[in-house]
Amino acid sequence: MTRYVAFLRGVNVGGINIKMADLRTALEEVRRVVDGLRPIELQERGLWGALARRADRIGADLDVPDPPPVLTAAGQVAVYRIVSEALTNADHHGPGSPVQACATLTPDGALHIVVQ
Repeated sequence: MTRYVAFLRGVNVGGINIKMADLRTALEEVRRVVDGLRPIELQERGLWGALARRADRIGADLDVPDPPPVLTAAGQVAVYRIVSEALTNADHHGPGSPVQACATLTPDGALHIVVQ
């Protein structure tokens, strides 16, 4: 954003409004594309159900706080992809070894996930 603002220096106010509108349009388009990339399993089962199924496939345990944290759609996709990849890596590099994924909330409300 700093580079973009620096680029706009010296442009009249009307021009800046047009550029900001273009930026908003681009951001909306990115969000639409990201929503289209949402995994089917995530849509069908929700984040924690989808992760539980991924964990079951490799015989891993999944511990989630009760009640599970509520995340934005983008947050759910990010957590799903990261944890899925971690589970896949654990299974690939240590086949047959016990694997556990544990999700906890920190006191400030951040989600902390450990896969080992």
